[in-house]
Amino acid sequence: MISRKMTTGFIAAVAAVAFAGSAYSADFPKGPIEFVIPFGAGGGADIEGRLLAKEMSKVLGVPVTPVNKPGAGGAITYTYVKNSKPNGQTIAWNSTSVLTTTNMGNTGFDYNA
Repeated sequence: MISRKMTTGFIAAVAAVAFAGSAYSADFPKGPIEFVIPFGAGGGADIEGRLLAKEMSKVLGVPVTPVNKPGAGGAITYTYVKNSKPNGQTIAWNSTSVLTTTNMGNTGFDYNA
C-alpha cells in the first residue's frame, strides 16, 4: 500500500528534478557568446561552425560570434578557451585532432582546465 507520505515525497522529488534545470540555466547566457572554431576560414568546418553559430544565436537570443583560431591540431583554440573567463560565454567547436596530436607528443597541450 502506498502511503500519503510516500506519494508526497515522490511528487516533491519529481518536481525538484523537473525544475532543477531551469534554476541552473536561468542566468545563461548573460551576454554575447564567442564560438571559437579550431580551423581556418573558408573550409568545411568553418562553414558548418558559422551556420551553427547563427542557429545558436536564434535559439539563445544573444549574438554568437564565430572566431577562427586554427593551428597546432586544435590546441590553440582549446588553450584559448581554457584560459578564458569561466562564465560560459566562450565555447569551442569540438575536434578530435587535439586528442591525436597531444597523445603523439606533437604539442604541449594540458587538459587540466
